[in-house]
Amino acid sequence: MKTKTFTFRHTKNGDARAVPLTDTLREALQALPRPLNPDGRVFPEREPKVLSRSFERLVKRLRIASLRFHDLRHDAASTLTMAGVPHRTIMAILGHRNPRMTMRYQHLAPEHFQDAMRALDKPSTGAPAKTESQVG
Repeated sequence: MKTKTFTFRHTKNGDARAVPLTDTLREALQALPRPLNPDGRVFPEREPKVLSRSFERLVKRLRIASLRFHDLRHDAASTLTMAGVPHRTIMAILGHRNPRMTMRYQHLAPEHFQDAMRALDKPSTGAPAKTESQVG
């Protein structure tokens, strides 16, 4: 919690990695009852399938169709991409060694394409377009 990161010690590629926590997740974790040992784990160690099954039960109870735990990685990669986060940063967060793997996780919303195409409607003078506040 002090470093504001979540450490994944056992990953598919064998490399441990620390991922920064969002403020929302950090606040939620801080609201959990504290373990007696301040250096103890936030969550007990579990097999990945246990987490997946728990998530499946939650999705079923919430009546959300066709959502898998792994879909959350795709959503995170896509959201970060559309927010303009550099590809290398997303790759590190996901723990990918190959940029092509990260690209498989990045999906763009149709609105993102529309916003990109609006850039073609702006006049090109060789200089960046002025914003309304710069026009004065």
